[in-house]
Amino acid sequence: MNRKRSLILLISIASIVIASSAWAQVSFRVSFGTTPRWRTVEGSRVEIIGDANHPYDMFRYGGRYYVYNNDRWYSSTDWRGDFAYIDDNVVPVEIHRVPRNYWRAYPVAWTDVDTRSGGGWSGDASYGNDRYGNDGTTFRVSFNSRPSWSPVRGTQVRMIRTNNRPSYDMFQYGGRYYVYNDGRWYVSNRWRGDFQVVSVRAVPWELRKVPRRYWRDYAWSNGYYGARYDDRHDNRNDRNNGGYNDHR
Repeated sequence: MNRKRSLILLISIASIVIASSAWAQVSFRVSFGTTPRWRTVEGSRVEIIGDANHPYDMFRYGGRYYVYNNDRWYSSTDWRGDFAYIDDNVVPVEIHRVPRNYWRAYPVAWTDVDTRSGGGWSGDASYGNDRYGNDGTTFRVSFNSRPSWSPVRGTQVRMIRTNNRPSYDMFQYGGRYYVYNDGRWYVSNRWRGDFQVVSVRAVPWELRKVPRRYWRDYAWSNGYYGARYDDRHDNRNDRNNGGYNDHR
């Protein structure tokens, strides 16, 4: 009987260790004694911690926090606590633009990308590196007059009011305009004219929060690099956020 109990105890301990190890692979604990002070990275809207002595890289952008540690990325909506593991491909393009001199450990996967010579978004509305899927394709956006925009509740995204909506999906976020049409994403810093095609990895995380009901062609039906926004999420998001706020 004692041998059986010992075996059960060993199995229980092993299960706890395995579970703890698995959790450690998908989360990262961030803790500070006081609220950290942030400073903006010159030439971007990304912020970094200005006065904390910590052994990892941490950024704030678009209402979320990102940590890079031991060649892994983590993200959270809070600046402390457990950060969830995310794929490198869903890290916002703005963070790709942060110069190397702001990093403690520059991402290994990015070592072939010179962010100062065209990688990522640039001020002339171009993506200068194929890493972001720019194959030269453009999409023409035209309106007879400036469209009216309304916020999507629970997000920082704005969309065109119902009476002005075109036959494709178009959003405004972070001072830029995004179009989704026929399975491809396009971006511009103007609301009309030629939009340049970009990879999904260059699309801000915030656009995933727009509920399915407000799309003409829902972009995330097949998931977004492992993060799936299914009908249950959309329904819950609608109940919590009240859906699209269309002030006419």
